[in-house]
Amino acid sequence: MDVAQDAPDTVFLAEDEAGLYLQATTCHVWSPTGQTADCAGRSRTSQNHFYGSLNLQTGQEIAMRSDIMNAEVSAQHLELILETNPDTPIILFWDRAPWHRGQPIEKVLKEHPRLEIISFRPPAQT
Repeated sequence: MDVAQDAPDTVFLAEDEAGLYLQATTCHVWSPTGQTADCAGRSRTSQNHFYGSLNLQTGQEIAMRSDIMNAEVSAQHLELILETNPDTPIILFWDRAPWHRGQPIEKVLKEHPRLEIISFRPPAQT
């Protein structure tokens, strides 16, 4: 497959996700003797997820935030990629994360044949 020759306007993207934990820092507080200070803050398990795609030719970034990572949100990111690159063939490289599979992903690919996904090979077993 020589995409660059057959469709020279093809956009090549690499995609990945990241999760960031939001943790409170420790500090000193004053409180009356024998009483525990009430320090409101975010849960240590609070996490933000980010989906990001990089155009390998231009360096343009496409990113979105999500509270979770699943196939539905991955499909939303694919739709964002398609909206950002209208009427252009797209080849997207991504890993084999579990949220990159399933009916929502298959639906986007069926509705948008100009989007092709190539999954990275699994790491070699030693």
